[in-house]
Amino acid sequence: MRESILLDYLHDSLMFAASRGFPWQQVCGVLDLAREMQEQTVGQPLGHAIRLYRQKSLEYAEDGRISDKNLKIFTSHLFATFMRHYRLYQFVFMQPRSLMVTKLALEVEPPPDTIHLKESKPQHIWEYDQKLAAIEGEEQARMEALQAEREELLRQEPDADRPLVALEESGGPLQQEILSRAIREATNLRGSHTERLLQAKVEETHEDLDYYFEKTALPRPAALGPPPRTKSPPRLPARSKTASTKSGGGGGKNSLGRDLPKGSAKSLRSKTPKSVKS
Repeated sequence: MRESILLDYLHDSLMFAASRGFPWQQVCGVLDLAREMQEQTVGQPLGHAIRLYRQKSLEYAEDGRISDKNLKIFTSHLFATFMRHYRLYQFVFMQPRSLMVTKLALEVEPPPDTIHLKESKPQHIWEYDQKLAAIEGEEQARMEALQAEREELLRQEPDADRPLVALEESGGPLQQEILSRAIREATNLRGSHTERLLQAKVEETHEDLDYYFEKTALPRPAALGPPPRTKSPPRLPARSKTASTKSGGGGGKNSLGRDLPKGSAKSLRSKTPKSVKS
């Protein structure tokens, strides 16, 4: 702040002398007089500044550095500016001020390296690659979620032998009705858990088929040629006797198809790929 105020003070004195038509030699004299007045009055009272200016003006007039006429003109300017705000100048040049500097850490990220033109792609091929990558990313996220659900089911496998162990630990005589109930309870536990595992496997297979047909239905640019050979579409798991027989008997009916929750298995015939819908 001090430097800027001092610069403004000297600049105003210089421009005042130049605008009044002072010779350039006297303009330099006015600038020297203004600088000496500021330097030699720091920490001094106003009366000392007035006496010092009277002494300096006589010296400059006797040396011929500033004429009497121009000295009178500059005196009126100096008293209207510097002397009028003398206390303010004293405060600025005597009281140290704390620096107010804003420091901000910025991270500069250089631009990525440019790709060679031979590696460039036409826009329609680039758009195809972006759509295919989006489908594959969605497929991977969905498969990971289903795999996590399946692992959670495996961790929750019930202890199917618990009813039989409890019956054996009772130590009492075995009756046919009690034994049948324990066997039926153990079978229900085992069958229910196996059924949930098969349901999760069927849902995973259906999701795999959905994404397979969605990627197949995506229009492939002719410039890429025929699509690469991929694995065959995943097949639904074969019916399991364990899943088809419900706990306690069910007349040989398929309990898997009957007990699947609504909406858990998507119909493949009615499935329309997302890319075709759009």
